[in-house]
Amino acid sequence: MKISIITPCLNSISLIKKTVNSVIINKPYLDLEYIVVDGNSSDGTLEYLKNIAEIDILISEKDKGFPEALNKGMQLATGEIIGWLNAGDFYLEKSLNIVDEIFNKFFRIFITNTL
Repeated sequence: MKISIITPCLNSISLIKKTVNSVIINKPYLDLEYIVVDGNSSDGTLEYLKNIAEIDILISEKDKGFPEALNKGMQLATGEIIGWLNAGDFYLEKSLNIVDEIFNKFFRIFITNTL
């Protein structure tokens, strides 16, 4: 199953690197879409993000805050599983693999029981 991860951020240069790296470390093992919605940062966050090839969608524009940024990301997400990871938060290595395994197992059980 495809997983979409959304990271809303604004002026988060001191926090965003650990967040982005925690998603990237999981990306080679999964069908993973990474969306970052930046609120028009002015502290170097955007310049950093522009150089990360593993970010599939990067939006940077002024918004009305976290809820609007998250909604923008949700509208663009194409995964069957959607999650968000705030700037400063991080995933442990292979944590998204565990999510993928659980959802795949549940989905197979659900389909089997509904047919």
